[in-house]
Amino acid sequence: MDEPTPRQADVQLVWFKRDLRVRDHLPLTQAARRGPVIGLYLYEPRLLDAPEVDAAQLLFINESLAELRAALGALGVQLLLRVGRAVEVLGALHTQLGFTHIWSHLEVGVWESFQRDRAVARWARAAGVRWVELPQGGVRRPNPDRDDWAADWERVVGQPMIPAPARAVGARPPPGPLGALVEPAALGVGALARVERQPGGEAAAWETLRTFFTARGVNYRADMASPLSGWTGCSRLSPHLAFGTLSARQALHATWRREGQVDRARRAGEPVDPRWEASLRSFHKRLRWRCHFMQRLEDFPTLDREPIHAGYAELRAGLHRPARWAAFARGETGFPFIDACLRCVLATGWLNFRARAMLVSVATWTFHLDWRPVGQLLGRAFLDYEPGIHWAQVQMQAGLVGINTPRLYNPTKQAEDQDPEGVFIKRWVPELSRLPVPFVHRPWETPPLLALSLGFQAGRDYPLPLVDPRQTQQESRAELSELRADPAIWRESARVLARHGSRRRPPPRWR
Repeated sequence: MDEPTPRQADVQLVWFKRDLRVRDHLPLTQAARRGPVIGLYLYEPRLLDAPEVDAAQLLFINESLAELRAALGALGVQLLLRVGRAVEVLGALHTQLGFTHIWSHLEVGVWESFQRDRAVARWARAAGVRWVELPQGGVRRPNPDRDDWAADWERVVGQPMIPAPARAVGARPPPGPLGALVEPAALGVGALARVERQPGGEAAAWETLRTFFTARGVNYRADMASPLSGWTGCSRLSPHLAFGTLSARQALHATWRREGQVDRARRAGEPVDPRWEASLRSFHKRLRWRCHFMQRLEDFPTLDREPIHAGYAELRAGLHRPARWAAFARGETGFPFIDACLRCVLATGWLNFRARAMLVSVATWTFHLDWRPVGQLLGRAFLDYEPGIHWAQVQMQAGLVGINTPRLYNPTKQAEDQDPEGVFIKRWVPELSRLPVPFVHRPWETPPLLALSLGFQAGRDYPLPLVDPRQTQQESRAELSELRADPAIWRESARVLARHGSRRRPPPRWR
Protein backbone atom coordinates (compact mmCIF):
# COMPACT_ATOMS: atom_id res chain seq x y z
CA MET A 1 0.00 0.00 0.00
CA ASP A 2 1.38 3.40 -1.00
CA GLU A 3 2.16 5.82 1.78
CA PRO A 4 0.34 9.16 1.76
CA THR A 5 2.10 11.91 -0.09
CA PRO A 6 3.79 14.21 2.44
CA ARG A 7 3.03 17.90 2.44
CA GLN A 8 5.54 19.88 0.42
CA ALA A 9 6.62 23.32 1.55
CA ASP A 10 5.66 26.23 -0.68
CA VAL A 11 3.84 24.21 -3.33
CA GLN A 12 2.56 26.55 -6.06
CA LEU A 13 -0.75 25.67 -7.74
CA VAL A 14 -1.26 27.15 -11.22
CA TRP A 15 -4.96 27.25 -12.09
CA PHE A 16 -5.46 27.26 -15.85
CA LYS A 17 -8.75 28.67 -17.11
CA ARG A 18 -8.97 30.53 -20.42
CA ASP A 19 -5.17 30.52 -20.83
CA LEU A 20 -4.27 27.06 -22.13
CA ARG A 21 -0.63 27.65 -23.07
CA VAL A 22 2.86 27.69 -21.52
CA ARG A 23 4.34 30.67 -23.42
CA ASP A 24 3.55 34.22 -22.34
CA HIS A 25 1.97 32.83 -19.17
CA LEU A 26 3.00 35.05 -16.26
CA PRO A 27 1.31 33.00 -13.49
CA LEU A 28 3.24 29.88 -14.57
CA THR A 29 6.52 31.77 -14.76
CA GLN A 30 6.03 33.47 -11.39
CA ALA A 31 5.01 30.21 -9.72
CA ALA A 32 8.08 28.40 -11.11
CA ARG A 33 10.32 31.05 -9.52
CA ARG A 34 8.76 30.55 -6.11
CA GLY A 35 8.60 26.81 -5.50
CA PRO A 36 7.54 23.40 -6.81
CA VAL A 37 4.67 23.74 -9.28
CA ILE A 38 1.60 21.73 -10.12
CA GLY A 39 -1.06 22.68 -12.66
CA LEU A 40 -4.85 22.36 -12.44
CA TYR A 41 -7.70 22.54 -14.91
CA LEU A 42 -11.27 22.33 -13.63
CA TYR A 43 -14.31 21.08 -15.52
CA GLU A 44 -16.99 22.97 -13.60
CA PRO A 45 -20.49 21.50 -14.11
CA ARG A 46 -22.21 24.69 -12.98
CA LEU A 47 -20.45 26.71 -15.67
CA LEU A 48 -20.73 23.98 -18.29
CA ASP A 49 -24.49 23.90 -17.76
CA ALA A 50 -24.83 27.39 -19.26
CA PRO A 51 -26.94 27.58 -22.45
CA GLU A 52 -23.99 29.12 -24.34
CA VAL A 53 -21.81 26.01 -23.92
CA ASP A 54 -21.57 23.40 -26.68
CA ALA A 55 -19.67 20.14 -27.09
CA ALA A 56 -17.56 21.63 -29.89
CA GLN A 57 -16.13 24.22 -27.50
CA LEU A 58 -15.29 21.50 -25.00
CA LEU A 59 -13.61 19.36 -27.66
CA PHE A 60 -11.48 22.38 -28.61
CA ILE A 61 -10.58 22.78 -24.92
CA ASN A 62 -9.73 19.08 -24.61
CA GLU A 63 -7.39 19.22 -27.61
CA SER A 64 -5.73 22.25 -26.04
CA LEU A 65 -5.46 20.50 -22.66
CA ALA A 66 -3.81 17.44 -24.20
CA GLU A 67 -1.17 19.66 -25.77
CA LEU A 68 -0.83 21.74 -22.58
CA ARG A 69 -0.29 18.61 -20.47
CA ALA A 70 2.50 17.48 -22.79
CA ALA A 71 4.13 20.93 -22.81
CA LEU A 72 4.00 21.17 -19.01
CA GLY A 73 5.35 17.64 -18.74
CA ALA A 74 8.36 18.68 -20.79
CA LEU A 75 8.97 21.40 -18.19
CA GLY A 76 8.70 18.89 -15.34
CA VAL A 77 5.20 19.98 -14.25
CA GLN A 78 2.12 17.75 -13.97
CA LEU A 79 -1.36 18.93 -14.96
CA LEU A 80 -4.26 17.72 -12.82
CA LEU A 81 -7.69 17.46 -14.40
CA ARG A 82 -10.64 17.52 -12.02
CA VAL A 83 -14.43 17.77 -12.20
CA GLY A 84 -16.39 19.68 -9.58
CA ARG A 85 -17.01 22.97 -7.86
CA ALA A 86 -13.90 25.09 -7.53
CA VAL A 87 -14.02 25.57 -3.74
CA GLU A 88 -14.54 21.85 -3.09
CA VAL A 89 -11.79 20.71 -5.48
CA LEU A 90 -9.33 23.30 -4.20
CA GLY A 91 -10.13 22.35 -0.60
CA ALA A 92 -9.46 18.67 -1.27
CA LEU A 93 -6.20 19.43 -3.10
CA HIS A 94 -5.08 21.76 -0.34
CA THR A 95 -5.52 18.97 2.19
CA GLN A 96 -3.39 16.67 0.02
CA LEU A 97 -0.72 19.11 -1.19
CA GLY A 98 -0.70 21.95 1.31
CA PHE A 99 -0.04 24.51 -1.44
CA THR A 100 0.70 28.02 -0.25
CA HIS A 101 -0.25 29.94 -3.41
CA ILE A 102 -2.77 29.74 -6.23
CA TRP A 103 -1.63 31.47 -9.40
CA SER A 104 -4.02 32.30 -12.22
CA HIS A 105 -4.86 34.88 -14.82
CA LEU A 106 -7.65 37.30 -14.03
CA GLU A 107 -10.74 35.91 -15.75
CA VAL A 108 -13.34 38.16 -17.33
CA GLY A 109 -16.48 36.07 -17.12
CA VAL A 110 -20.22 36.19 -16.69
CA TRP A 111 -22.03 36.40 -13.37
CA GLU A 112 -21.61 32.69 -12.54
CA SER A 113 -17.81 32.74 -12.91
CA PHE A 114 -17.68 36.10 -11.14
CA GLN A 115 -19.49 34.58 -8.15
CA ARG A 116 -17.27 31.48 -8.33
CA ASP A 117 -14.20 33.67 -8.07
CA ARG A 118 -15.64 35.51 -5.07
CA ALA A 119 -16.22 32.16 -3.34
CA VAL A 120 -12.66 31.02 -4.12
CA ALA A 121 -11.26 34.30 -2.76
CA ARG A 122 -13.19 33.80 0.51
CA TRP A 123 -12.00 30.20 0.78
CA ALA A 124 -8.37 31.16 0.12
CA ARG A 125 -8.40 33.82 2.83
CA ALA A 126 -9.89 31.39 5.33
CA ALA A 127 -7.37 28.67 4.38
CA GLY A 128 -4.38 30.98 4.58
CA VAL A 129 -3.65 30.55 0.87
CA ARG A 130 -2.55 33.50 -1.24
CA TRP A 131 -4.42 33.69 -4.56
CA VAL A 132 -2.52 35.80 -7.09
CA GLU A 133 -4.60 36.87 -10.11
CA LEU A 134 -2.52 38.49 -12.84
CA PRO A 135 -3.94 40.51 -15.73
CA GLN A 136 -4.22 38.97 -19.17
CA GLY A 137 -4.76 41.33 -22.08
CA GLY A 138 -5.72 44.94 -21.56
CA VAL A 139 -8.68 44.56 -19.19
CA ARG A 140 -8.20 46.64 -16.04
CA ARG A 141 -9.29 45.69 -12.52
CA PRO A 142 -10.17 48.06 -11.04
CA ASN A 143 -11.07 50.35 -13.92
CA PRO A 144 -11.61 53.88 -12.57
CA ASP A 145 -12.72 55.33 -15.91
CA ARG A 146 -12.28 55.06 -19.68
CA ASP A 147 -9.96 58.03 -20.07
CA ASP A 148 -6.66 56.99 -21.62
CA TRP A 149 -7.85 53.38 -21.72
CA ALA A 150 -6.68 52.85 -25.30
CA ALA A 151 -3.18 54.21 -24.59
CA ASP A 152 -2.99 52.11 -21.44
CA TRP A 153 -3.99 49.01 -23.45
CA GLU A 154 -1.12 49.56 -25.88
CA ARG A 155 1.32 49.99 -23.00
CA VAL A 156 0.18 46.93 -21.03
CA VAL A 157 -0.36 44.51 -23.89
CA GLY A 158 2.78 45.78 -25.60
CA GLN A 159 5.07 44.74 -22.74
CA PRO A 160 7.72 42.11 -23.58
CA MET A 161 6.46 38.58 -23.95
CA ILE A 162 7.19 36.08 -21.21
CA PRO A 163 9.01 32.92 -22.29
CA ALA A 164 8.01 29.59 -20.84
CA PRO A 165 10.18 28.51 -17.90
CA ALA A 166 13.23 26.65 -19.18
CA ARG A 167 12.59 24.10 -16.47
CA ALA A 168 10.45 24.08 -13.35
CA VAL A 169 10.53 22.04 -10.17
CA GLY A 170 7.40 19.93 -10.33
CA ALA A 171 5.43 19.35 -7.16
CA ARG A 172 4.64 15.73 -6.40
CA PRO A 173 1.01 15.10 -7.39
CA PRO A 174 -1.48 13.68 -4.91
CA PRO A 175 -2.04 9.91 -4.79
CA GLY A 176 -4.13 8.47 -7.60
CA PRO A 177 -4.56 9.37 -11.26
CA LEU A 178 -3.80 12.81 -12.58
CA GLY A 179 -7.23 12.87 -14.22
CA ALA A 180 -8.28 12.19 -17.79
CA LEU A 181 -9.83 14.41 -20.43
CA VAL A 182 -13.59 14.31 -19.97
CA GLU A 183 -15.83 13.91 -22.98
CA PRO A 184 -18.71 16.38 -23.40
CA ALA A 185 -21.41 13.71 -23.04
CA ALA A 186 -20.02 12.66 -19.66
CA LEU A 187 -20.47 16.24 -18.48
CA GLY A 188 -23.97 16.54 -19.92
CA VAL A 189 -22.87 18.98 -22.64
CA GLY A 190 -24.89 18.51 -25.81
CA ALA A 191 -23.79 19.14 -29.37
CA LEU A 192 -25.14 21.15 -32.24
CA ALA A 193 -24.85 19.45 -35.62
CA ARG A 194 -21.33 20.24 -36.84
CA VAL A 195 -19.77 19.82 -40.24
CA GLU A 196 -16.29 21.02 -39.26
CA ARG A 197 -14.48 23.09 -36.67
CA GLN A 198 -11.03 24.49 -36.01
CA PRO A 199 -8.67 22.35 -33.92
CA GLY A 200 -7.41 23.49 -30.53
CA GLY A 201 -3.90 23.81 -29.12
CA GLU A 202 -0.92 26.18 -29.25
CA ALA A 203 0.49 24.57 -32.39
CA ALA A 204 -2.73 25.18 -34.30
CA ALA A 205 -2.85 28.76 -33.01
CA TRP A 206 0.63 29.59 -34.28
CA GLU A 207 0.05 27.92 -37.63
CA THR A 208 -3.17 29.92 -38.05
CA LEU A 209 -1.31 33.12 -37.18
CA ARG A 210 1.51 32.26 -39.61
CA THR A 211 -0.76 31.71 -42.59
CA PHE A 212 -2.70 34.90 -41.82
CA PHE A 213 0.36 37.14 -41.70
CA THR A 214 2.13 35.56 -44.66
CA ALA A 215 -0.73 35.21 -47.13
CA ARG A 216 -4.37 35.10 -46.04
CA GLY A 217 -4.49 38.52 -44.38
CA VAL A 218 -3.36 40.65 -47.32
CA ASN A 219 -6.93 41.80 -48.09
CA TYR A 220 -8.24 41.49 -44.52
CA ARG A 221 -9.74 44.98 -44.41
CA ALA A 222 -12.06 44.19 -47.33
CA ASP A 223 -12.43 40.43 -46.93
CA MET A 224 -13.82 40.62 -43.39
CA ALA A 225 -17.08 42.18 -44.63
CA SER A 226 -18.37 38.99 -46.25
CA PRO A 227 -18.68 35.46 -44.83
CA LEU A 228 -17.57 34.23 -48.25
CA SER A 229 -14.23 36.07 -48.46
CA GLY A 230 -13.86 36.23 -44.68
CA TRP A 231 -13.64 32.45 -44.43
CA THR A 232 -9.97 32.65 -45.39
CA GLY A 233 -9.36 36.42 -45.30
CA CYS A 234 -10.16 36.83 -41.60
CA SER A 235 -7.50 35.84 -39.09
CA ARG A 236 -9.48 32.88 -37.66
CA LEU A 237 -7.53 33.40 -34.42
CA SER A 238 -10.64 34.12 -32.34
CA PRO A 239 -11.07 30.67 -30.72
CA HIS A 240 -7.38 30.62 -29.81
CA LEU A 241 -7.65 34.06 -28.22
CA ALA A 242 -10.88 33.04 -26.46
CA PHE A 243 -9.39 29.93 -24.82
CA GLY A 244 -5.89 31.33 -24.46
CA THR A 245 -3.87 29.06 -26.72
CA LEU A 246 -2.64 32.42 -28.01
CA SER A 247 -2.45 35.57 -25.89
CA ALA A 248 -3.43 39.09 -26.93
CA ARG A 249 0.19 40.08 -26.30
CA GLN A 250 1.50 37.39 -28.63
CA ALA A 251 -0.95 38.50 -31.32
CA LEU A 252 -0.01 42.18 -30.89
CA HIS A 253 3.72 41.48 -31.04
CA ALA A 254 3.22 39.35 -34.15
CA THR A 255 1.29 42.24 -35.71
CA TRP A 256 4.10 44.68 -34.88
CA ARG A 257 6.65 42.33 -36.43
CA ARG A 258 4.64 42.04 -39.63
CA GLU A 259 4.02 45.80 -39.75
CA GLY A 260 7.78 46.30 -39.42
CA GLN A 261 8.52 43.80 -42.20
CA VAL A 262 6.10 45.50 -44.56
CA ASP A 263 7.45 48.97 -43.72
CA ARG A 264 11.09 47.95 -44.17
CA ALA A 265 10.35 46.23 -47.47
CA ARG A 266 8.49 49.28 -48.75
CA ARG A 267 11.32 51.65 -47.72
CA ALA A 268 13.84 49.37 -49.42
CA GLY A 269 11.89 49.57 -52.67
CA GLU A 270 10.94 45.91 -52.58
CA PRO A 271 7.59 44.87 -54.09
CA VAL A 272 4.93 44.95 -51.35
CA ASP A 273 1.21 44.52 -51.87
CA PRO A 274 -0.18 47.92 -50.79
CA ARG A 275 -3.17 46.26 -49.15
CA TRP A 276 -1.01 44.92 -46.31
CA GLU A 277 -0.63 48.25 -44.53
CA ALA A 278 -4.38 48.96 -44.27
CA SER A 279 -5.14 45.36 -43.36
CA LEU A 280 -2.56 45.25 -40.58
CA ARG A 281 -3.81 48.57 -39.16
CA SER A 282 -7.35 47.18 -39.15
CA PHE A 283 -6.30 43.99 -37.39
CA HIS A 284 -4.24 45.96 -34.85
CA LYS A 285 -7.27 48.12 -34.05
CA ARG A 286 -9.52 45.09 -33.62
CA LEU A 287 -7.15 43.52 -31.12
CA ARG A 288 -7.69 46.61 -28.97
CA TRP A 289 -11.45 46.61 -29.57
CA ARG A 290 -11.54 43.03 -28.36
CA CYS A 291 -10.32 44.05 -24.91
CA HIS A 292 -12.48 47.20 -24.98
CA PHE A 293 -15.62 45.08 -25.12
CA MET A 294 -14.31 42.62 -22.56
CA GLN A 295 -13.80 45.59 -20.23
CA ARG A 296 -17.55 46.21 -20.39
CA LEU A 297 -18.22 42.78 -18.92
CA GLU A 298 -15.55 43.32 -16.27
CA ASP A 299 -17.28 46.56 -15.27
CA PHE A 300 -20.82 45.14 -15.62
CA PRO A 301 -20.72 41.38 -14.86
CA THR A 302 -24.47 40.87 -15.41
CA LEU A 303 -24.13 41.81 -19.07
CA ASP A 304 -25.59 38.45 -20.12
CA ARG A 305 -28.83 38.96 -18.21
CA GLU A 306 -29.69 42.66 -18.01
CA PRO A 307 -29.23 45.64 -20.34
CA ILE A 308 -26.29 47.89 -19.63
CA HIS A 309 -28.70 50.81 -20.11
CA ALA A 310 -31.38 50.45 -17.43
CA GLY A 311 -33.88 52.46 -19.49
CA TYR A 312 -33.99 49.77 -22.17
CA ALA A 313 -34.78 46.89 -19.81
CA GLU A 314 -38.25 46.32 -21.28
CA LEU A 315 -37.29 46.73 -24.95
CA ARG A 316 -38.54 43.52 -26.57
CA ALA A 317 -37.91 41.70 -23.28
CA GLY A 318 -39.78 38.48 -22.67
CA LEU A 319 -41.49 38.48 -26.07
CA HIS A 320 -42.81 35.00 -26.79
CA ARG A 321 -43.11 34.37 -30.52
CA PRO A 322 -42.56 30.62 -30.80
CA ALA A 323 -43.09 30.37 -34.57
CA ARG A 324 -40.64 33.17 -35.31
CA TRP A 325 -38.12 31.81 -32.83
CA ALA A 326 -38.29 28.29 -34.26
CA ALA A 327 -37.83 29.58 -37.79
CA PHE A 328 -34.84 31.69 -36.79
CA ALA A 329 -33.20 28.92 -34.74
CA ARG A 330 -33.48 26.48 -37.68
CA GLY A 331 -32.35 28.95 -40.33
CA GLU A 332 -35.71 28.89 -42.10
CA THR A 333 -36.77 32.54 -41.99
CA GLY A 334 -37.37 32.97 -45.73
CA PHE A 335 -34.46 35.42 -45.99
CA PRO A 336 -31.72 33.45 -47.80
CA PHE A 337 -28.67 35.31 -46.50
CA ILE A 338 -29.91 35.24 -42.89
CA ASP A 339 -30.57 31.50 -43.13
CA ALA A 340 -27.22 30.81 -44.80
CA CYS A 341 -25.34 32.70 -42.09
CA LEU A 342 -27.14 30.93 -39.27
CA ARG A 343 -26.73 27.47 -40.81
CA CYS A 344 -23.06 28.16 -41.46
CA VAL A 345 -22.30 29.13 -37.86
CA LEU A 346 -24.32 26.22 -36.46
CA ALA A 347 -22.30 23.85 -38.62
CA THR A 348 -18.81 25.32 -38.33
CA GLY A 349 -18.71 27.53 -35.23
CA TRP A 350 -17.51 30.55 -37.20
CA LEU A 351 -18.94 33.56 -38.99
CA ASN A 352 -17.42 36.92 -39.84
CA PHE A 353 -18.14 39.84 -37.51
CA ARG A 354 -20.46 41.78 -39.82
CA ALA A 355 -22.67 38.75 -40.35
CA ARG A 356 -22.80 38.08 -36.60
CA ALA A 357 -23.93 41.67 -36.01
CA MET A 358 -26.52 41.32 -38.75
CA LEU A 359 -27.99 38.15 -37.22
CA VAL A 360 -28.50 39.84 -33.84
CA SER A 361 -29.89 43.00 -35.40
CA VAL A 362 -32.35 41.18 -37.65
CA ALA A 363 -33.43 38.82 -34.87
CA THR A 364 -34.24 41.71 -32.52
CA TRP A 365 -35.12 44.74 -34.68
CA THR A 366 -36.78 42.88 -37.57
CA PHE A 367 -38.14 39.64 -36.07
CA HIS A 368 -38.80 41.25 -32.65
CA LEU A 369 -37.23 38.41 -30.65
CA ASP A 370 -35.93 38.72 -27.09
CA TRP A 371 -32.18 39.41 -27.12
CA ARG A 372 -31.38 36.90 -24.37
CA PRO A 373 -32.28 33.62 -26.13
CA VAL A 374 -30.82 35.03 -29.36
CA GLY A 375 -27.54 35.64 -27.55
CA GLN A 376 -27.62 32.21 -25.91
CA LEU A 377 -28.19 30.40 -29.22
CA LEU A 378 -25.40 32.27 -30.98
CA GLY A 379 -23.07 31.97 -27.99
CA ARG A 380 -23.46 28.22 -28.14
CA ALA A 381 -22.94 28.21 -31.90
CA PHE A 382 -19.70 30.23 -31.75
CA LEU A 383 -16.62 28.08 -31.23
CA ASP A 384 -14.87 31.28 -30.15
CA TYR A 385 -17.47 32.23 -27.53
CA GLU A 386 -15.86 34.92 -25.40
CA PRO A 387 -18.48 36.21 -22.92
CA GLY A 388 -17.27 39.82 -22.80
CA ILE A 389 -17.15 40.31 -26.54
CA HIS A 390 -20.27 38.28 -27.21
CA TRP A 391 -22.68 39.90 -24.77
CA ALA A 392 -21.35 43.40 -25.35
CA GLN A 393 -21.98 42.95 -29.06
CA VAL A 394 -25.39 41.34 -28.57
CA GLN A 395 -26.50 44.30 -26.49
CA MET A 396 -25.01 46.83 -28.89
CA GLN A 397 -26.59 45.29 -32.00
CA ALA A 398 -29.93 44.89 -30.20
CA GLY A 399 -29.86 48.59 -29.34
CA LEU A 400 -29.65 48.17 -25.56
CA VAL A 401 -26.52 50.21 -24.82
CA GLY A 402 -28.07 53.58 -25.63
CA ILE A 403 -24.86 55.26 -26.82
CA ASN A 404 -24.55 53.72 -30.31
CA THR A 405 -26.52 54.41 -33.47
CA PRO A 406 -28.80 51.37 -33.99
CA ARG A 407 -27.98 49.33 -37.08
CA LEU A 408 -31.07 48.02 -38.85
CA TYR A 409 -29.92 45.75 -41.65
CA ASN A 410 -31.93 45.08 -44.80
CA PRO A 411 -31.52 41.29 -45.13
CA THR A 412 -31.91 41.29 -48.92
CA LYS A 413 -29.56 44.21 -49.54
CA GLN A 414 -26.94 42.56 -47.35
CA ALA A 415 -27.25 39.43 -49.47
CA GLU A 416 -26.80 41.38 -52.69
CA ASP A 417 -23.84 43.34 -51.29
CA GLN A 418 -21.95 40.54 -49.54
CA ASP A 419 -22.85 37.53 -51.70
CA PRO A 420 -23.71 39.01 -55.11
CA GLU A 421 -23.53 35.72 -57.02
CA GLY A 422 -25.30 33.74 -54.30
CA VAL A 423 -22.33 31.38 -53.82
CA PHE A 424 -22.52 31.46 -50.01
CA ILE A 425 -26.32 31.14 -50.02
CA LYS A 426 -26.28 28.13 -52.34
CA ARG A 427 -23.62 26.44 -50.18
CA TRP A 428 -25.68 26.65 -47.02
CA VAL A 429 -29.25 26.82 -48.36
CA PRO A 430 -29.17 24.11 -51.05
CA GLU A 431 -32.93 24.43 -51.56
CA LEU A 432 -32.11 27.55 -53.58
CA SER A 433 -29.20 26.11 -55.58
CA ARG A 434 -31.25 26.03 -58.79
CA LEU A 435 -32.26 29.68 -58.67
CA PRO A 436 -30.31 32.25 -60.69
CA VAL A 437 -29.39 35.74 -59.56
CA PRO A 438 -31.31 37.86 -58.58
CA PHE A 439 -33.93 35.34 -57.44
CA VAL A 440 -31.52 33.44 -55.19
CA HIS A 441 -31.66 36.60 -53.07
CA ARG A 442 -35.44 37.05 -53.51
CA PRO A 443 -36.91 33.59 -54.06
CA TRP A 444 -40.45 34.83 -53.40
CA GLU A 445 -40.16 37.02 -56.55
CA THR A 446 -39.25 34.15 -58.89
CA PRO A 447 -41.47 34.45 -62.02
CA PRO A 448 -44.04 31.63 -62.24
CA LEU A 449 -42.78 30.25 -65.56
CA LEU A 450 -39.16 30.22 -64.37
CA ALA A 451 -40.19 28.62 -61.10
CA LEU A 452 -42.15 25.96 -62.99
CA SER A 453 -39.22 25.18 -65.28
CA LEU A 454 -36.93 24.82 -62.26
CA GLY A 455 -39.39 22.77 -60.24
CA PHE A 456 -39.28 25.37 -57.49
CA GLN A 457 -42.16 26.79 -55.49
CA ALA A 458 -41.68 29.49 -52.85
CA GLY A 459 -43.51 28.54 -49.69
CA ARG A 460 -43.17 24.84 -50.48
CA ASP A 461 -39.47 24.29 -51.23
CA TYR A 462 -38.30 27.28 -49.20
CA PRO A 463 -40.26 29.40 -46.71
CA LEU A 464 -41.81 32.73 -47.56
CA PRO A 465 -40.32 35.68 -45.61
CA LEU A 466 -41.11 35.45 -41.92
CA VAL A 467 -42.08 39.13 -41.69
CA ASP A 468 -42.31 42.27 -43.80
CA PRO A 469 -39.04 43.93 -42.72
CA ARG A 470 -40.17 47.42 -43.67
CA GLN A 471 -43.14 47.15 -41.34
CA THR A 472 -41.38 45.52 -38.38
CA GLN A 473 -38.39 47.85 -38.56
CA GLN A 474 -40.71 50.85 -38.72
CA GLU A 475 -42.40 49.55 -35.55
CA SER A 476 -38.98 49.18 -33.91
CA ARG A 477 -37.98 52.73 -34.82
CA ALA A 478 -41.23 54.08 -33.43
CA GLU A 479 -40.68 52.19 -30.17
CA LEU A 480 -37.15 53.53 -29.92
CA SER A 481 -38.27 57.10 -30.64
CA GLU A 482 -40.84 56.90 -27.87
CA LEU A 483 -38.19 55.73 -25.42
CA ARG A 484 -35.75 58.44 -26.41
CA ALA A 485 -38.33 61.14 -25.83
CA ASP A 486 -37.91 60.53 -22.09
CA PRO A 487 -35.25 62.85 -20.54
CA ALA A 488 -34.40 60.10 -18.06
CA ILE A 489 -33.19 57.96 -20.96
CA TRP A 490 -30.71 60.64 -21.99
CA ARG A 491 -29.42 61.01 -18.45
CA GLU A 492 -28.85 57.25 -18.27
CA SER A 493 -27.13 57.32 -21.67
CA ALA A 494 -24.71 59.93 -20.36
CA ARG A 495 -23.93 57.68 -17.39
CA VAL A 496 -23.34 54.67 -19.67
CA LEU A 497 -21.06 56.70 -21.92
CA ALA A 498 -19.02 57.93 -18.97
CA ARG A 499 -18.60 54.42 -17.57
CA HIS A 500 -18.43 52.20 -20.64
CA GLY A 501 -17.90 54.39 -23.72
CA SER A 502 -14.94 54.10 -26.05
CA ARG A 503 -13.05 57.38 -26.12
CA ARG A 504 -9.60 58.85 -26.01
CA ARG A 505 -8.58 61.96 -24.16
CA PRO A 506 -6.78 64.50 -26.36
CA PRO A 507 -3.05 64.94 -25.74
CA PRO A 508 -2.24 67.08 -22.66
CA ARG A 509 -1.52 70.20 -24.72
CA TRP A 510 -5.11 70.10 -26.05
CA ARG A 511 -6.85 69.42 -22.76
